[in-house]
Amino acid sequence: SNYNIFEVAASFRFPLKSAPVFQPFIQAGTGQYDSRNYLGDGDKWDFNSIFGGAGLLYSNRFSKDFEIGIGLAGGYSQAFFAGLSEDLIYTIPYYYIEAAGSLALDPSYNLSIEVKPRVKYQSAIPPEGVELSDFDGFSAGIGVSLHYRFGEDPDSAASLIRSLKFGDVSLPPFFAAMQSYYIKNPAGTVSVKNKEDQRITDVKISFY
Repeated sequence: SNYNIFEVAASFRFPLKSAPVFQPFIQAGTGQYDSRNYLGDGDKWDFNSIFGGAGLLYSNRFSKDFEIGIGLAGGYSQAFFAGLSEDLIYTIPYYYIEAAGSLALDPSYNLSIEVKPRVKYQSAIPPEGVELSDFDGFSAGIGVSLHYRFGEDPDSAASLIRSLKFGDVSLPPFFAAMQSYYIKNPAGTVSVKNKEDQRITDVKISFY
């Protein structure tokens, strides 16, 4: 291509409670465009941009440690050309649409490392009478991102027993040779408390 692009962005996802594989998101960031001596004008056509948009991601966790997904997004960006004039910084608005895939490694419920290939199309919205289509078109890239997911893992043991709280555990050392002693004397004590307002019935507690 005639220029290189480097972008840094933040994205916030909101999984739908009824269907968490669908995740609407908003994103914002900044980009730097290096014209690579475009048209022999040195750094004249270099520019920076800020952008923001929204989209929808479909992400499926097909194993405990991996997620795969695809998403669509669109938004608006503002380009700042500082090299076209010594006195002025020209600003040109753009709109963009993009499609991206994602492959994420989930070492834990809260932490995710994602590799994200992307194809993006952008087009300028210049003022009336101005023609600037040099930077319109498609670009492709790949990025790496680090995600933090808020909340507690619904598959954890603590989440499966949300109503019960264990406390005041007193379990001294056990001695296998004293089995007859433990028949009449407790080996230790554990308190179990219901922390919800509703009653819990038909509870069975076993010790192994």
